[in-house]
Amino acid sequence: GETARILVMTPIDGTALGFDTLNHRYVLNSGQSLTAGATHRLTVNLPNRPEFVASVDVPSDFVVTPLPASISRNSLLHLSWSAAAGATQGYSVLVSNASGGVSYASTASQTSLDVSGFGVVGKAYVTIAAEGSTSDRHLEVRREYMFEIDVTP
Repeated sequence: GETARILVMTPIDGTALGFDTLNHRYVLNSGQSLTAGATHRLTVNLPNRPEFVASVDVPSDFVVTPLPASISRNSLLHLSWSAAAGATQGYSVLVSNASGGVSYASTASQTSLDVSGFGVVGKAYVTIAAEGSTSDRHLEVRREYMFEIDVTP
């Protein structure tokens, strides 16, 4: 059978990435950053395997139209943002509450989306992400912004 292997991924600056055991993926460590709109080269080393090198474009910065500070639970929230160069896989939108429950999740190829049905009254977190990947989709990157809004009855 297949055995577990230790996978080491390093960005172009040679600093090892941390592993997120909850989500089973490699992530930047605190203080690390990738330049938006730039191409980064990552290297994957596995025991007894040839080195694998991939380049990926990090989606550029994008601007989100300001969100309201609060919204009624049954209201429609219109989200819009500017295009991000390098968002080859489009955009994802996630709305979650303070306890981590997800009330809305969607992907979009366009730069706007309407969200309804917030469910829980209280704090809500709206995350909008530009999704990029290598042409073979083996390596994915995202540039995301999170906003907090109050959901009222």
